[in-house]
Amino acid sequence: MIKIGIDYYPEHWPPALWEEDAARMERLGVHVVRIAEFAWSRLEPEEGRFDFSWLDEAIAVLSRHGMKVILGTPTNCGPMWLYHDHPEALQYSRSGQPTLTGIRGHRCMQSPTFRRYAGRIVEEMARRYAGRPEIFAWQIDNELDSNHCTCPACTAGFRDYLREKYGTLEALNEAWGTVVWSGEYSAWEQISIQTEEGCLADYVRFQAELIRRYDPEAVITTNSCFPAHMPDFHQEFAPLDVASYDNYPPVRLPEDPEALYSNAFALDFVRSFEQQNFWIMEQLGGPMGCWSPITPAMEPGMLEGYALQAVAHGADLISFFRWQTACTGAEMFCHGLLDHDNRPNRRLEELERLCRRLEGLPELNRTTLHSQVALLYSSEQEFALKNQRQSEGFAYWTQLRLFHNACMGLGVNVDVLPETAPLEGYRVVLVPTHFITDPQVVANLEAFARVGGDGGDHQPQRREGQARQLRPGPAPAHPAAEAVRLHGGGV
Repeated sequence: MIKIGIDYYPEHWPPALWEEDAARMERLGVHVVRIAEFAWSRLEPEEGRFDFSWLDEAIAVLSRHGMKVILGTPTNCGPMWLYHDHPEALQYSRSGQPTLTGIRGHRCMQSPTFRRYAGRIVEEMARRYAGRPEIFAWQIDNELDSNHCTCPACTAGFRDYLREKYGTLEALNEAWGTVVWSGEYSAWEQISIQTEEGCLADYVRFQAELIRRYDPEAVITTNSCFPAHMPDFHQEFAPLDVASYDNYPPVRLPEDPEALYSNAFALDFVRSFEQQNFWIMEQLGGPMGCWSPITPAMEPGMLEGYALQAVAHGADLISFFRWQTACTGAEMFCHGLLDHDNRPNRRLEELERLCRRLEGLPELNRTTLHSQVALLYSSEQEFALKNQRQSEGFAYWTQLRLFHNACMGLGVNVDVLPETAPLEGYRVVLVPTHFITDPQVVANLEAFARVGGDGGDHQPQRREGQARQLRPGPAPAHPAAEAVRLHGGGV
C-alpha cells in the first residue's frame, strides 16, 4: 500500500493537543509521522543532560492511534549552547567567515567537534529506540545537500579527497590545467575548497553506521532538496536504504492552457538515486512563504494531483509538510495542511480524499516503473557548466528538463540515470550537454550505438510486480490535477 505520512512537531505544541492531533490523523488514514529532526535543544537542553520523556510520550500517543514514526536525527540544528561553547562547530560561509546563528543549519558536518556531539545525540537515540516496533524508519539530519562550508576542517577534508582522487599534485595540475595563468600548485595547502562531495557522503555514512550499530535492521534515509550547490546524490545515498525527496512543486502554473507543465523530472531524478522506488519526506501541503515570497493559496485538486503525480513516478510514501502551520518562528507563512486556527479546511478534505483513493488502489503495492528511454545526468557536468555557462541564461538542469518534458509530452516514461550506468535494454538514450568526457560513459555509449539499442523492455529498476499505473478518475478540478490521469507515469 502507498503510505501517507505527516511531518509533525510535537515540541511546538502543548502536550494536551497531541492526542487530538493523532486522533484526527488516524481518521484521515495516515500511516506514518515524521518527528524530532529539529528537536536537539529539547532532547539535550544542556550539555550531557538528555530528556527523551516528551519524545517517548509523543511516540506513544501516535502509536496508540495506529501510526508508526519516522525518527529524525536532530543534527541539522545544534543547540545554542553547543555553538556558544564550541564555535569551531560552526559552518563557514563562502567568504570564509563563521555563519551567524539564528535560522538553522549552522553546523559544519566535517568539524571534529560537531561530529563528537552529533555522534553522541545520535547514539543516545539509537540506543533508546533501536528495534522498537513503533519506529518505521530513520531520517538522517535534514536537507544535507543544501550545506556548503569553507571552514578549516572542510578545507582539509577537500584536500584529502583530492589526494585520494589524483594521487599527486602533478596529476592534479595536469587534470585541472593549472599551467594557465600560472595557477600550478606546489603544495596541497595552497588549494582552497570548491566542493564538499566527500564530506557529505562521509557524514551520511557516519550517522548511518551509528544507527546500525544498535539497529542493524533499521531502514535509513535522508531527505534531499535540489539546492544551488548540487552534490553527487548517488554518492550521498550510497550508504542508505531508500532515497527521499522534499517535493515543493510550484503553486503558480503557466497561464497558457496549452503549456506543458510537469514536476516529473524531479521525481524521475530522485528515483535514480537508489535505482528503485523512493519516498517523499516533505510534500507540498499549503501555500509557501518564509524562504520565498508568499504564494497564492493552492487551488482545488492541486494537493491531490501533485501527490498522485509523485505516486505515478515511483513514490511509495508521501509525507505532507506540515500538520499545522507554525504559530511562531521563521516558518509561520510556510503553511501546512491546517492553518493557524487549526480548523478543518479544503486541504484537509483533499488529503482525506487522497487517502481513500489510494486505499482503493491496492494493486499499486510492489509496483515499479518501466522505461525504455534513459536520460543521463552527471553532477560533474553540473559543476563544470556552472563554472562556464555555454550561453546567456544557460543551465544544465534546464537543458535536461527540456528533454525530459519532450518525452512527457509524448507520454513516454524516462529513467534519469547516473551517466556511468549500464544502458542495456533501453531503446533511446539521451545525453544532452555532455561537457566532460568519462571513459566509462564513452564505452557505454559506443556499445549502445553498436547494437542500436536492443529494443527490449528495460527492467533494472523493477523489483517485483507490474508497471505502475493509476486508473483515470473523475474530471479534475484544476490543471495540476491532470496528474490523476496517468498512463504508466507519463505525466
